[in-house]
Amino acid sequence: MSDIDNDTLDANATVTCASTFQGHSSQVLGVAVLGSDRIVSGSGDSTLKLWEVSTQRCVATFQGHSRHVRCVAVLDSDRIVSGSEDKTLKLWEVSTQRCVATFQGHSSYVMCVTVLDADRIVSGSADSTLKLWEVSTQRCVATFQGHSNWVMSVTVLDADRIVSGSADSTLKLWEVSTQRCVATFQGHSSEVWCVAVLDADRIVSGSEDKTLKLWEVSTQRCVATFQGHSSYVMCVTVLDADRIVSGSADSTLKLWEVSTQRCVATFQGHSSDVMSVAVLDADRIVSASQDNTLKLFEVDTPPDAPGPKSASQEWAA
Repeated sequence: MSDIDNDTLDANATVTCASTFQGHSSQVLGVAVLGSDRIVSGSGDSTLKLWEVSTQRCVATFQGHSRHVRCVAVLDSDRIVSGSEDKTLKLWEVSTQRCVATFQGHSSYVMCVTVLDADRIVSGSADSTLKLWEVSTQRCVATFQGHSNWVMSVTVLDADRIVSGSADSTLKLWEVSTQRCVATFQGHSSEVWCVAVLDADRIVSGSEDKTLKLWEVSTQRCVATFQGHSSYVMCVTVLDADRIVSGSADSTLKLWEVSTQRCVATFQGHSSDVMSVAVLDADRIVSASQDNTLKLFEVDTPPDAPGPKSASQEWAA
């Protein structure tokens, strides 16, 4: 069991490391949830792996990328999409472990990917652009230009708006239908590694400046800053309406109460940078680390805690 910083826990909350997933031969850079008992990871060993949560067993390995797999997202119950330092994205059929499509167009590493709808995905790259792809044709139908450095993260705000985070220290809000940048969020003092949607008018970002920031979309105003990590914030996800979880290069994850900006728990157990985090269900999160492992943490939810997002909402965001 991993050590947990219980000094910062709410009196009604407990946290435990329930399991560790071992099998990758290099750093684990991305993780996504595929239903209630399966997760998929991407690694520096150039593969993706499908894991059964209940047994911690790797049930499938996806081979085809020629360099680090930086990101992974779930398109539907039998299809996942990955992005790699080989400059491509690949669409995989889970049931057969077969690569059914390759998306080519970026001129550098693919750092992030998200699902816009059943036939469209958005990727971000070290070439400083985002691209919108039509899954059925593997065609790039739009390119979003405006960042001056690597695009590190992207998420969907609604059917026609996406948000990106960049090594240029900013976040940008884009209108998909026009490919227009409609807002820029400035406030971080270093690279923005991650971004997640809290609700229709609030997003949260994590940065190499060691902080997370909560932004009001309608005003582009930073309304809160979360301080506590001792190194870069690499990833963030939304647990419920008032709680977020972040992962850091300080090897820890932190659970934050949004309304108070208070860290209510610190998860210790990884021995290197935490690169990705995802919500499995209301009480469980899974993390991916440069220590070559994934870990499943169980969070006790107080009776009066806000309701969690559904799995389908997590995939869409």
